[in-house]
Amino acid sequence: MRRKPTGAYRDALAHADQLHTVSPFWYEATAADRVTAHPGAGDRTVIDGLHRAGIKVVPTVTESLDAAATARLLDDPKSRATHVDTLVRLATAHPYDGLDLDYERMNEPAAAPALLERVRTGFNTLITELCDRLHALRKECVAAVFPRSATRDDGPVHDYAHLGRTLDRLRITGYNLHNALDPVSRTPHFTYTEDGRQREVWYQDARGIAAHLPVLARYGVTGTALWALDFEEPGLWPVLAAAPTRGAGNMSSR
Repeated sequence: MRRKPTGAYRDALAHADQLHTVSPFWYEATAADRVTAHPGAGDRTVIDGLHRAGIKVVPTVTESLDAAATARLLDDPKSRATHVDTLVRLATAHPYDGLDLDYERMNEPAAAPALLERVRTGFNTLITELCDRLHALRKECVAAVFPRSATRDDGPVHDYAHLGRTLDRLRITGYNLHNALDPVSRTPHFTYTEDGRQREVWYQDARGIAAHLPVLARYGVTGTALWALDFEEPGLWPVLAAAPTRGAGNMSSR
């Protein structure tokens, strides 16, 4: 039975002139030799439709392994090679334009420094080996990483310098920095009281993004990635149209 196109897919087609890549959240790595497909993964209607619209399809692969399990997988050359082979088979099983690794559970800032260093070194090697294989197939090698700054490091296992040299695109997941911005950041927020507790909500809208884009440009950050399509405020698209480059978007199962 053919699946009904999602709102995210329709959203991508409606704004195809502003997108160069879409990364559906379709897969999860659960072992060195196993990648689990989510419902709708590999849907040719979606893949072919995006391609006809001139949009590359670079599906996202998340992972279910924590820091210790990831370190064991990446430390062993044989298991790491198995994992690379598994990812390459995934990339070639469908007409994909590459893969995006969004490995987050392996990043445990509170873990022992020695363990984090094993994950950091092993992930560098994994990315190098995977990118070499994907590039030989003329496919893109992309990864999402947690943000780092002079005062905060949410991604100690992510080696920006090495990943930046090796990947085609490095996506910094800055959406989780909302409550660390200063009062003049122009990020919209509000508070309300529920069951006697005060709650604080931070979010992003077109006005906030319009204020942030010049800051990103000032520091040489190019391109914009959206999490996630069909969640954004409609007024965002005219704001992004004024940006100098096309962007990328994630497609969730919504």
